[in-house]
Amino acid sequence: MNENYSSGVAFVFEGETEKVFYNVMLRHFNSRHPEYSFEEKRDSDTGEKYYVIFSENQRVLIKQNNVGTVSQVSNSAPWFHNRCYSKNSDIKWTVFLCYDTDSYSDDISKFQEGDWEMLRSEITKHNKCEVIDLASKSDIEDTMLLDPDGVFEFLDLPVDSVSKHNHSIIYGYEKS
Repeated sequence: MNENYSSGVAFVFEGETEKVFYNVMLRHFNSRHPEYSFEEKRDSDTGEKYYVIFSENQRVLIKQNNVGTVSQVSNSAPWFHNRCYSKNSDIKWTVFLCYDTDSYSDDISKFQEGDWEMLRSEITKHNKCEVIDLASKSDIEDTMLLDPDGVFEFLDLPVDSVSKHNHSIIYGYEKS
């Protein structure tokens, strides 16, 4: 699979919402940096979707794993080893662990323990691998609800009178 990548980035998502959020961030990066090209590809062996961001001097491989449930976190270590590192062990990998803390008042300590800690340990056993936590202080779903009109726009859905009425009930105000 190595197409002379300069580096690799692996995202491990706690859930589907984090995956959607960070995919939008990647596309936003691409829209703001015309000096980079962004390609969506599919692995011919596994059918897995992946991305490549490249410029004249760089080719960055981007792989993604959606954990789905907390009980499946430990499966991310074999995924990283088999689908990322073993196929491209000659490049530096940065692994982003993307999750929310489920509360604005929590720190990320619970994500430093148990399966998450084992995942970090397994990833950093490999040469040239770094783990970075991307932890939202509240549920990403809650953050998205702060801008319901923006979510509707992103989904290309009309903001009709029913949804506007529901917004005022949920948020306690009437939007003009």
